[in-house]
Amino acid sequence: MAFYLIGLFLSWAPRVFSWGVFLTAIFFYFFPVKSAPAVEEIGTAGPKKAAYGKFLKTAIVAAIAFYVVYGLAETAAQYYVWKTNGFLEMVKGGGGDANGYFLFYSWGRFWISALLSIGGAFLFFYFLKALKKYRERFFEEGELDLGFLSALLVGWPNFVVFVPLVFLSVVIIAVFRRVFLKELYTTLGLPMLLATLLVLAFGDFLVAFFHLGVLRM
Repeated sequence: MAFYLIGLFLSWAPRVFSWGVFLTAIFFYFFPVKSAPAVEEIGTAGPKKAAYGKFLKTAIVAAIAFYVVYGLAETAAQYYVWKTNGFLEMVKGGGGDANGYFLFYSWGRFWISALLSIGGAFLFFYFLKALKKYRERFFEEGELDLGFLSALLVGWPNFVVFVPLVFLSVVIIAVFRRVFLKELYTTLGLPMLLATLLVLAFGDFLVAFFHLGVLRM
């Protein structure tokens, strides 16, 4: 029963967290709330954008913390399982270094993917930052942090699918706005949300379809 509960938690925790943060980001993006009703800035977007920006920064910290906590939980669960079923004792009995083997296995199985996910998100953030210097009209306030958060939520190896989907979504949404709404420009916020939605919903299928399973850790 304990093994079943551990497996259930480890299977569903990333999905619940990612979807929960993503849906909250969608809400803030389309229905921003005022952070300080008594404070008025020029126009109506000022305090609303402040609340949205605060949420994004908090969500980014929470997402990075989740990778660390989840990695620790996976490591502890794996140790518990191997300790309980006698596997570590079997390694010791065979003359092996049980602790060394466990640490090596945990690093390759749990921590590399977490580091790649966080590292990929940082790379995407700095890429967007450089792009903003070149074409600032592609961005609205907070969309750098939105890109960072989106990359964290999709994780590795889905990140490899996420990046091309962002730019494909830019083209699709830009054409739609130009044809139907007569708008000349589109920013990256909505395309990043669309790409995140597609990856969260169909990431496993897309990774398999493009034969990227070898990137899984």
